[in-house]
Amino acid sequence: MKQLDLNLLVIFDAIMREGSVSRAASVLAMTQPAVSNAISRMRVSFGDPVFVKEGRGVVATPFAQSLWQQTRKHLQSLKDAVDPQPFDPVSTRQEFRIGVSDLTVDIYWSKLRQKIEQGAAGVDVLAVPFTLATMENMLLNAEVDFVISQASPTMAPQLRHMHLFDSYYACTMGNHHPLAHKPLLLEDFIKADHLMVSLSGDRQGIVDCMLSDLGLERRVAMTTNHFSVVPKLLRENNLIATLPFGAIFEYTSCGELWVTKPPIDIPIKPVSLIWHERNERNPAHRWLREAIADITQKLKDENPLPKCLLAG
Repeated sequence: MKQLDLNLLVIFDAIMREGSVSRAASVLAMTQPAVSNAISRMRVSFGDPVFVKEGRGVVATPFAQSLWQQTRKHLQSLKDAVDPQPFDPVSTRQEFRIGVSDLTVDIYWSKLRQKIEQGAAGVDVLAVPFTLATMENMLLNAEVDFVISQASPTMAPQLRHMHLFDSYYACTMGNHHPLAHKPLLLEDFIKADHLMVSLSGDRQGIVDCMLSDLGLERRVAMTTNHFSVVPKLLRENNLIATLPFGAIFEYTSCGELWVTKPPIDIPIKPVSLIWHERNERNPAHRWLREAIADITQKLKDENPLPKCLLAG
């Protein structure tokens, strides 16, 4: 392929959006012959007919459809970077795709929807599954706008992040449990029946790895593949669970569950909002970053971390 004139991509994008050479010319403030001439140059550069006439409009070839799918988000990002458009959350239609875990959805989604209903009715938020292995490529390839996860010092330099909170592990159980309302000893912890959240059904997690290093083992008596059922299982059964405090803070703050520090030191996990630098100046993206930061602060204020988890 010859050296590509990026102006051709701008004209190509306009024709794809409008489905008409004349309408694209109007949008671009160009003459129709000039746009037709650009199509001729596209055919040479791309090695494909690109557009074929159909009635009064044009139809894109399969190659053109594939090219547009790969380039349109990047073209929009370039436009936003050069000339950011004002964002009015009340009137603007905007879709955000956010890479989140089920726990993140439990923590943020209701509060975020409330904020949208109060003054951003045109905003749609889509939860997108991801893994730590796929997170970086999803952001680099514009498959998602944001990811809420742990930021890595080895992430691509194009990625930006904002610290949201530190995730502490807590050991929790029903108030009726024999181990509740007293210090939790390692010996009692080992002997208890444990509930574990496992997306794969595997009975080995961070707690088991740490116990194994100590030559110890616990009994995982039950697993579940999502966090939302944990409070009910703990309230109604003699199980204990060791999991991020964010999974159960609503139930401990109102006294429905007993929470204490695990008898082993589990590393604290910093959780961040991560995005690509292409959206750094995008007003809509900045609005969502500020909304999530505001929600995070309110959650911290309303649900302070129990002192027992901070104890040395």
